Parts: sequence; C-alpha cells; structure tokens
Amino acid sequence: MYRILMCKNSDCTTLQIHKQVGMVRVGYWCLKEWPKPLYSKIYETGMLLLILVYPLIIMTFAYTSIAIELWVMTSRRAYMRGKG
Repeated sequence: MYRILMCKNSDCTTLQIHKQVGMVRVGYWCLKEWPKPLYSKIYETGMLLLILVYPLIIMTFAYTSIAIELWVMTSRRAYMRGKG
C-alpha cells in the first residue's frame, strides 16, 4: 500500500496546481488536481489507512497486550503472597 501511494505521490508534480490567494499579500495554495475524482478518493483513503488506522490498530494491540500481562502478573503475585 505504501509503495503504491509513494509511486502515485512521485507523479504529484504533474498533478499540482497553484491557486493564487490574497489581495494585500499574494500567496499560493498548492492543490492537487486529479484526472478523475476516483483517484483522489483512493489516495485519501490510502493515506487515512496508512497514517491513522494501521498505527491505531498496532497501538491498541500493543497496549492491550501490556495491560493483560500486567493483570496476569499482579494476580500471580497476589496468589503467591497469600499462599506463602
């Protein structure tokens, strides 16, 4: 997925347009202009997955594993202390 997005992003210079904004101070907004609206949706969905969803899934799994391990360890210690 990342390689597909990077390949598409490397061709971004041909897709960029610069829109002039401002009257007192002139500035430019860099906008992407896709040949088809579907390409924009695919790109944005891919970036959403890559930047937000995948890291969120990995962090949720990692912190859940840590919490379960801590819970098991504290219950084992409590059992050992009560028995000893």
